[in-house]
Amino acid sequence: MNFDRNTPQVTSLKLSVEKRFGRAPIVHADFLALAADIWQNQRQHISETTLERVWGYSTRGYDTVSLYTLNLLSQYACNLEWKDYCNSLAASPSESEMSNEMVIYTKDLRDGDKIHIGVARSRVHYSLLGRWRKVRGRVVQQLEDAARRHLRVSAVFTI
Repeated sequence: MNFDRNTPQVTSLKLSVEKRFGRAPIVHADFLALAADIWQNQRQHISETTLERVWGYSTRGYDTVSLYTLNLLSQYACNLEWKDYCNSLAASPSESEMSNEMVIYTKDLRDGDKIHIGVARSRVHYSLLGRWRKVRGRVVQQLEDAARRHLRVSAVFTI
């Protein structure tokens, strides 16, 4: 069984994995290190290529994630099976906020389009305004990384 990698639940899982790992994987070496850390902690193999697909680093157009991969990542992040991880999200107060979010696909954006992203972190709202430039799908990851690391309230970010 496969799941869309752009769902709020998968996005939340990626954030949980990044928190456990200590950083967001951005380059190939980060995915190698993450795969090694998962092996060290879980004693289960996952290839860096699979991780790159989950994070959207691969340009081959993979939009789904297998149940096996989601189970392994959720066990790594918080010692839960994927189903239990999703149930824990449903029980948390932030789930209602997450389920109302919109997914923006880079394929739907054109040069010059502007996107506004609000990121709720520990009940603090960060604002992000980015100008879209076609960068082979890396824009969304760059925006997420910027939101996670560098933004202050009402910050503006241009790619």
